[in-house]
Amino acid sequence: MRLQLLMPKEIKAVKANADVLAVLSECLANKGIVGEDVILTDENPDIIHAFGSWNAHVRSIIESSYKKHIPVVLSPLSGLQPWNMRSKAMGAREERQSVRLASAVHAFNKMELTKLQKLSWNNNVFLVRSCVTTNRVSAEEMTKGLFEQYRHIIELHDQQERDNIKARIEGAGCNDSAMKQIATILLYTHYHYVRGGIPQRLLYDLSQQLTGLNYNEDDFCALLVSLGIADFASSLFQVASEKSTLTEGFMPLPATDNKLTRQIREMITDY
Repeated sequence: MRLQLLMPKEIKAVKANADVLAVLSECLANKGIVGEDVILTDENPDIIHAFGSWNAHVRSIIESSYKKHIPVVLSPLSGLQPWNMRSKAMGAREERQSVRLASAVHAFNKMELTKLQKLSWNNNVFLVRSCVTTNRVSAEEMTKGLFEQYRHIIELHDQQERDNIKARIEGAGCNDSAMKQIATILLYTHYHYVRGGIPQRLLYDLSQQLTGLNYNEDDFCALLVSLGIADFASSLFQVASEKSTLTEGFMPLPATDNKLTRQIREMITDY
């Protein structure tokens, strides 16, 4: 899992917040606690955990991540409690929008959870207690609780993207099973392109499907145009020919080497 922990310096200036970040970072780096490797990074994260409320940088990250289809967990850190809401009334509209765009909202205590549920700004609210402000949970328990939420949100988000892709293909009137399979991998690769990183394995999957499936190329090209990804597919085929086993004879339309191709080429990752 590639995870970005985002806590602006203004939020980190509060010792309790900084302590939570330090403990969480240390425990997540321990494979013995979470059961798998967690890479803390700002580059192509699978999910972002943003801390803080009424912060322009946090709002900006949530909004840009939403456009890139990257899930975000938001911990308001009690910033949406009534006593804070009254003093920040002028920015309530912007704050409400960023909370709504988050994939999930995390409460560190029961009082905060109740308030967030009553606000109804986001329907996906969960509780994982802080080991810094209470002795009811250990650092390991807090970390495991958050990690399980990260994993669940990533899986749910990925399934939603796949469901959206399926609906787009069906909406285009495609009934051919082979064309559906290839269109699915192309749209899923485009989804990763929007996110900013394309796993190398997707190029291999695409190559295998294009070389192993039988379909009408003219009909498939028409489908790509209908889906609005013909140019993307053409550029992707060029990169796939360089980085996988795909050859010109199995491309349904000619490969293109242009600016888009260079962007795709730079986004290929080995994870």
